[in-house]
Amino acid sequence: MIAALVLSQCLRVAPAAAELAHLSQLAPGDWERLVQLAIHQELAPLLHVQLRSTPLHALLPPAAVQQLTRAYLDAAGASLRWEHQLRQLLQQLHRCAIPALILGDAVLALAIYDNAALHSPHSLELLVREADLGALAACLLAAGYCVDPEGGAPNRAEAAVFISLKDADIPVRVYRHSLPSNAPFRVPVDEFWSHAVAATLEGCKTTILRPEALLLALCTREVPALPAKGLRLCFDLAQVVARYAAELDWERFIALAREWQAGAAAFLALSLARDLAGAAIPEAALARLAPGASSAAGVARVRQELVEQFEQPLPELSTLDALDSTAVDEALLVLSPENPLIGCLRARWDPAALDSARSRIPVSAPEWELWAGSAVRAGVGALLGTTLRQHAQVPPAIMDLWNGHYVRNLRHTTGTLRELARALEALHREGIATLLLKGAALGVAVYRNVGLRPMGDIDLLVRREDAARALALMEGLGYAATGAETRPGATLEYENEVALRHTRKPQLAPVELHWGLLDSPHYQSTLDMDWFWRTAQPLEVEGASTLMLGPEAQVLHLCAHLMLHHAGASSHLQWYHDIAEVLVAYGDALDWEALLAVAATNDLVLPLQRVLPVVWDCWQIEPPAGLRAKLAALQPSAKEAQLYAQLTAPARPVAQRFFTDLASMQGWRQRWAYAWENIFPAPAYMRERYRFSNSLLLPCAYLWRWLRGLASILGRRH
Repeated sequence: MIAALVLSQCLRVAPAAAELAHLSQLAPGDWERLVQLAIHQELAPLLHVQLRSTPLHALLPPAAVQQLTRAYLDAAGASLRWEHQLRQLLQQLHRCAIPALILGDAVLALAIYDNAALHSPHSLELLVREADLGALAACLLAAGYCVDPEGGAPNRAEAAVFISLKDADIPVRVYRHSLPSNAPFRVPVDEFWSHAVAATLEGCKTTILRPEALLLALCTREVPALPAKGLRLCFDLAQVVARYAAELDWERFIALAREWQAGAAAFLALSLARDLAGAAIPEAALARLAPGASSAAGVARVRQELVEQFEQPLPELSTLDALDSTAVDEALLVLSPENPLIGCLRARWDPAALDSARSRIPVSAPEWELWAGSAVRAGVGALLGTTLRQHAQVPPAIMDLWNGHYVRNLRHTTGTLRELARALEALHREGIATLLLKGAALGVAVYRNVGLRPMGDIDLLVRREDAARALALMEGLGYAATGAETRPGATLEYENEVALRHTRKPQLAPVELHWGLLDSPHYQSTLDMDWFWRTAQPLEVEGASTLMLGPEAQVLHLCAHLMLHHAGASSHLQWYHDIAEVLVAYGDALDWEALLAVAATNDLVLPLQRVLPVVWDCWQIEPPAGLRAKLAALQPSAKEAQLYAQLTAPARPVAQRFFTDLASMQGWRQRWAYAWENIFPAPAYMRERYRFSNSLLLPCAYLWRWLRGLASILGRRH
C-alpha cells in the first residue's frame, strides 16, 4: 500500500467515487497505518472531519476511530487557548494603535478552514512595518511577553520571536520582511502591504492578505521546506483554492507570481496540490506558470520524494524504561575530551568541535532518546537544542523535546526574574546592596539568554549585616520561608541562606536569600566576603540594577560550589559547562594571579585544582602559559585538606554532616548552642519536619529523631 497516496485520497475536499470505492477495500491494519501517518503529519484532525462525512467512517477499526477522535479533541482544546491568545493580542495591538498584518497558520485556521482545530498554529505570525517594530516590542513586553534571543526554530524570515509567560500560549513571530533576505523571490514589504484587506478574526478587526497574495505567499514561504511539509502544504493550498473559488483571480495571481519572480515555485506547489490533494487549479494557469520543459520533471521528482518519505518507517521513539537512568548518565556524561556530547556543547563557541563530534553522535532513534534524557537531566538539553538545530540527523521528536525545555526555561525564569526585579528595587530603596549568583547571573550576563540556563531557584546575596532587614522586606513583598527553624533566629545565626517562595505566585521559582557563599561554618566565618563584594560588577535584571560576581570571584565560587556542595559529580554537567562559558566569556580579562592568591588565603585551593584541569581538557580551553604549573604548585592548608575530604565524601550520613559542621565552628559556646538546637529543636519545627499535628506525639518524634541520629553515628545511612 502506498500510504501517502491513499491518505491524500482520504483527505481530499471532494473524493471521487472511484477513490471511495478503493478506500472501502482497505484492511484494518491499513487504516491504522494511515491514522499513524496522519498523526505524524499533523493531519489527523482534518482526516477525522473528512472521514466522518463519508461512508468510510463506518469501516474504520475502533482503535483508529478513537485515535482520530482524541487527536481532534486535543486540537480543539488547543485551538481554544490560542484563539483566546490571538484575541488578546489583537486587542492589545488596537489599544497601542499598531497596524499589523496577520500571516500564517492563524489565517488558515480561522479564515480558510473555518475550524481552528483543523490547523493549529505553532506560532502567531505578524508582519509590521520597520517604523512600528519598537512600539510593537514595547506593547508585547507590557502584555506579558519576553524576547526569545534564539529566534525560534526554524526562523527562515529572520522574525523577532516573543514568548508569552503563560504556559499555554504559543510564540508570537514578528516579521519585518515577508521572506528571508537570501530567498530567490523579490517581494518588497510595501508590495506585501498593498495586498492587505480588512478581515475580522476572533471578533477583532485586522488585516490579512487578499486571496491571490495569500496563495502565492504560501507557495513562496513553504516550497523551500519541501518535501518535509509537502502533504500539509498541498492540502492548505487546496483549501485556499476551494475557499476562494468564486473570487480568486487567476490572471492577477499569474501577474503577481511573475512580479515576485516566483512563477517556478508557484508551479511546483500548485502542481503538487492538484495531484496529491485534488486542488481545483486551472490547467491554463499552470501552463502559463511553467517556466520550461524541466518543470514537469522537477514536480515529478519532488512528488516521488514525498511518496518515498512517507513510506519510510515512522520515527517513533523506543521505550527504554528497563534501563537505569543513573547508569545511562554515567556512561553518556563522562568527563572526557572524547565525549561527543561535550563536543557539541563546545560548538557554541567553536564550530569545528561539532565537525569532530559528528562521527560519534547518535544515528538511531533509541540512541537519541538516551542522549536527550541524559542531556535534560544534566541541564544542557536547551543548549544542545540550539547547537544541533541545523543537524539533519536529530529526530524531530528529540528537537521538539529540547525546544520545549528551552521555552519552559525561558518562560519560567523570565517570570521569576520580573517578580524578583520588584524586590531588587525595593531592597535598593532601603539601602540594601544585592548580588545575583550562579545560574540567574550567568543566564543574563554570560549566556545572554536565560532560556539556555535552567535553574531550580534564584540565588540572591546580601551582606550579612543586612540579612535580617532583607528577609523582613522580602516577607513584606509576599515571600515566605519554605521551612520552620529549629528555633526562631537559628537560620540567620548558623546558616548561610534561607529559601523563600512567593505566597501569591507559587508557580515562580524559589528565591534563596544568601548572606554567605558557602554553607560550611568554616567558610561562613573565614571567607573574605569584602573581596567578593569589592570586585563585583553591575548587572541589570529586567530593568532593575543589582550586582554579579566579578570574573575571578565567579570562577572561584562556581568551582567551590561544584566541589564542596556537590562533590564534583559528572551528572552536574551543567555546572562544568557554566565554568567553561565563564572562561570563554572573560578570556584574557581574567586576573589569574589574583584568583590563585585569593584561593590560597580563603582555603579554596582544592576546588580549583580539581575542577579547572577537567574543564580545560574536556572543553579544550587553553589556559595561559604556565598557569597549570602554578595551580598545581599551590599547597592547600591542613584545615582545607581535612574539610575538603569531609565535604566531598561519597556518603555523608546525617551524623557526619552534623559533626563536620560542629567541628568547623569557632568556640565552644557556638558549638554547644548549635548542638543543643539540633538535638532539642523547637516543637514547631518538629511538627513540620515529622508531619504530625497531635501534641501527644511530640515526645515520640524527639525519640525518633535521636534514634535516627544514633543509627547514623553507627554507620547506617538515612
